[in-house]
Amino acid sequence: MTTNVPVFYLKVLNLNDTVVAAPLEVAGLEFSETAFVPGQISLGSFRATLRDIRDPLYDRLRDDYHSLNYEMRCEIYADRECKGSVIWSGVLTELPSSLDRLEVVGEGILHRLNTRKLRRYQTISGNVATSMQTLLKTYDITFKDDFSGTLSNWTGPAGWTISNGILQQATADGTSQRIHTNTTWGIATWKNSRVSFDFRFSSDATTKQDILYLSWADELRGFHISSSQYGMGVSVVTTDGATPDIARDYPFILDSWNHLDAYFTSVDASNYKVNLTINGVEVLEINYTTSASDTSSWFLGSVIQAGGNPMYFDNFIFAPATSQLTVGTFDSTSSTVTETFNNDTNLTALNWLTEYMDWEYRVNPAAGKGNDTLDMGASLGTDFSTFLTLEEGKNIVELSRDRMSNDLATSLYVYGQAQDDVTSNFISNDLSAMDTYGIIEKDYSDPRVVDVAIAKTLGDNRLSIVSAGNVSISGKVLDESALFGQLPVIGYATIGDAVIGGRNHFRAGDYVWLKSPTLNINKRARIVQITRRSGDPSIQLTFDYFPRRNTGQLQWVHGMYEMQRRSFIQRMNTQNVRLALSGTTAQSWYVYLRGQIASVYLDIRSASWAGAVTVGIDGVDRTSALFGAATITADAHANDTTYLTLSGNHFITLTPTQTVTIDMSISAKVLS
Repeated sequence: MTTNVPVFYLKVLNLNDTVVAAPLEVAGLEFSETAFVPGQISLGSFRATLRDIRDPLYDRLRDDYHSLNYEMRCEIYADRECKGSVIWSGVLTELPSSLDRLEVVGEGILHRLNTRKLRRYQTISGNVATSMQTLLKTYDITFKDDFSGTLSNWTGPAGWTISNGILQQATADGTSQRIHTNTTWGIATWKNSRVSFDFRFSSDATTKQDILYLSWADELRGFHISSSQYGMGVSVVTTDGATPDIARDYPFILDSWNHLDAYFTSVDASNYKVNLTINGVEVLEINYTTSASDTSSWFLGSVIQAGGNPMYFDNFIFAPATSQLTVGTFDSTSSTVTETFNNDTNLTALNWLTEYMDWEYRVNPAAGKGNDTLDMGASLGTDFSTFLTLEEGKNIVELSRDRMSNDLATSLYVYGQAQDDVTSNFISNDLSAMDTYGIIEKDYSDPRVVDVAIAKTLGDNRLSIVSAGNVSISGKVLDESALFGQLPVIGYATIGDAVIGGRNHFRAGDYVWLKSPTLNINKRARIVQITRRSGDPSIQLTFDYFPRRNTGQLQWVHGMYEMQRRSFIQRMNTQNVRLALSGTTAQSWYVYLRGQIASVYLDIRSASWAGAVTVGIDGVDRTSALFGAATITADAHANDTTYLTLSGNHFITLTPTQTVTIDMSISAKVLS
C-alpha cells in the first residue's frame, strides 16, 4: 500500500486580517489539535522551523521572517496556495529566541479567549448555553486616541487642546464645552461595548462636571458620568431632560490620574445595563431603558468641561464586543447558572461552565478572523469504535501510559475568596495515596469558593484527579491514510472506500477502539489530542484516560456544589451592636464585610426613642437615601444595595440630637 505523505502550509495574517505570508516558507511544521473534555485542558499548538541563514532561500525569505510578530493569526492548509479547508488555526506566541533556534511557536485560536479578562466580581447568569456563547466575544478596539497628535478625529469648540499628549480644556471660563468623536456608531455597536479613559480632576474644583456624556435623539436624553471633589456620579437623563433618575457619588483619588471603564450591556431590545469601574474596582451597576427613537443616533459621547478648573484626559478607547469564535453546534439545555468570576479570563470562565455541565467542546478552524466555530455539548466527535480498531503492533505503535508528577498531590490546600479567612478554605487529604507517595502538598485557588463546605467538596474532587499524577495514553499511527479504505479481511479497520464526513482523517474528540495486551487495554477510547508533521505520514495520538469521566463523580460534585452554594447564600452575615449615644456626639461602628455581596440590610432600633438620629456611611450622610427622611425618629429598616456592597472595611456613623441608646444590626447577603 502506498504511503500518503501529507505536506502542510502555514498562512500568517495581521490582526486586521491582512496577509503577511501565504504560505510562509518553513523548513518544518508540526501542529496539534485538541478537544476539551473535563480534566483535559489544552489549547493545541504549532511549531514551525524557519529556514537557516545558510539556506539558499533565506535571503528571499528574510523580509517575511522579520515581519512576524506576536498575536498574528496563523492558519494551516494542505494546499500550497492556502486555499480550501483550514486544518488548524491559532495565534503566534513565540518568536525566534536566537540564531541557533529559528523557530516560531503558537497556540490554538482559543488563545484569544485566554488573553481577555472579565471584570472583577462579574456575574454571569441565565441559560448556561447562552452564557457560554457570550464568552466567545471579547472587546476589540474600534476607536482609540492617546492624544499624541491632533484633534482631527474629534469635533468640538476651540476651547480644547492637546498639551504634552494630554487632552484638556484650554481655558476654565465656566462654560460647558463638549467634544465628541467624528465617527458615530449605532445601537448595534453600542449595546455591548466598553469605553475606557484616564482622567485627572482637581480638588480645587467643586462643580460637578460631566466627563462622559452619551446622548441620542434631541440630546436631552443621555447617560452621564460626572465628577467633583466629592466623588463620581452617574445620571440617566429622562425623555424630557429632567432631573436624573440616578445620581450617586463614589470616591476616587483627587489630584491624581484615575482610570475609568464603562461597560454597556444589552439585556434586551430596550433595556441596558451599565457597569462602572474606577481603577479596576466596580463602583456601580445600573439598569436603564431607552425608547424606540433613542436607538438611531447614538454617538461616542462627549467629554464635557462644565466650568471650574480644567480636567485632563488621556488614552481614550472605544471597544465593542467582537466574536473571537463563531457559535457552531451547541446542545440546548434548560439549565441555568448564576456564577461570579473575579478577573478570570473568558477561557477560564468557559472551561468552568463546561465542567459544570460535564460537557466538552471542539474548535472547527475556518479562514479569516472570527470565522472559526466552536461546537459545544455533552458528546462531540465521530464514533469510529465499532469498525476502527487501533491495535498495538498492527496499526499503532509506541503505545505508552504516560505519567507525570507535575500535579501530583496527596494534600491539597484549597483557598477561596480570602486565604486568611477560615470560612472559605479547606485542606483535603488522600490517606491512601499517602501510603504510596507520602505527603505531597499543593495549592488550589478558586475565588468563587465562598464557604468551607464548598471548598471541601471541590478540594476532594480535585484531589481525586491529581492524587495519582497526570495519566494519559499515547501512541503513534504510522500512516493515517491507511486506516481509511481498507478491506475487511484485514480484520482491524474497515470503513469502506468513502471518505467519512468529507475528510480522510479523524479529529481530536473522535472515538476508536484501542487494543493493547502490554497495557491491558481493550476498550473504546477517546482521542483528545492529535499531532501531525508536514512530510510525515505518522500521527501522534493522546487518549483520554481519566476514569472519573466514565463515572458519575462530576455530576455528583456539581450537585453537591450547587446544594451547598444555595445553602450558603441564604445565610446572612449578621453583626449587631448597641451604641449609647450621648447628647449630640457622633459615634461610629466599624464593620468588615467579606465576599461578593449582593445586598445589605440595616436595622436601627431603640427601646426608648428620644430625639432624632442621622446615619452616615463611610463619612457621607445617607439617612435620606436609605430611610426616605432627613432624620430617624423611630425604628427603621433599610435594604441598601449600593453603599456597603464592596468587600472590605466600612464605618457607620450615628449622630443624635439628644441622648439615646440605639440597637443596630447589619446583614449582608452574598451574590447568588
